[in-house]
Amino acid sequence: MLGISPKETSEELAEEVSELSEKFHKSKVFSTWAALKTNDFIDGINIANQAYQGSFIKPNIIFLNMINRDVYSGRFNEIIEEAARLQIGVLIYSQHLEYGLGERKTINVWIRNRAPNWKISWDIGNLDLSILVAHKLQRNWKARIRLVTVVENEEQKEQASKFMDDLIDQARLPKTEVAIYVDNFNELIKKSPAADLNIFGLEANPNFGFMDRMVAETQTTCLFIRDSGLENIFA
Repeated sequence: MLGISPKETSEELAEEVSELSEKFHKSKVFSTWAALKTNDFIDGINIANQAYQGSFIKPNIIFLNMINRDVYSGRFNEIIEEAARLQIGVLIYSQHLEYGLGERKTINVWIRNRAPNWKISWDIGNLDLSILVAHKLQRNWKARIRLVTVVENEEQKEQASKFMDDLIDQARLPKTEVAIYVDNFNELIKKSPAADLNIFGLEANPNFGFMDRMVAETQTTCLFIRDSGLENIFA
């Protein structure tokens, strides 16, 4: 855990982060923490990630909360770009303020239309970390995973169905449903299959407006995920 604050509030923040780390330890979750004194939040994140590359257990995911986006939205791409250079995955958490994580029973993982390349290969694009996170949550929550995609026609639907069946089999995913729609994404999202969490891929240049719209239209908390390039769901 990394706390970043100006000099005048650094001691207070360090104490808060230390207390949070202790709570993790009491829950039997290993954690380490550090506090940086800097007025530049973005530079603090990137410098820390660079320094941690030499640590025994270096970070492989940056977890950012949309509730803090005013702090970093103007230079958000700098975090994504540096994470990509350092091969660190990115998770952006956007919570629905009313429903939170709901009953924690169903997780939708959205897969982009891959036409005409609906084929399984060792590199399945920016999808490994999304499925790995969903699988971890599925185990913790005892929930079910649903793979969701939107295609343009029946031929693509058949290709997508074969892809998802192979993906579930080769990635050894338990309790996994498949939902394939011939529709327009912007229309379908308004009537998307019910879930407690929706997971979407994160592009190199994040669109905050799109993220807000997904939370509003799905009426759920959403995760937006970008691979580090090192994950592999088939490993």
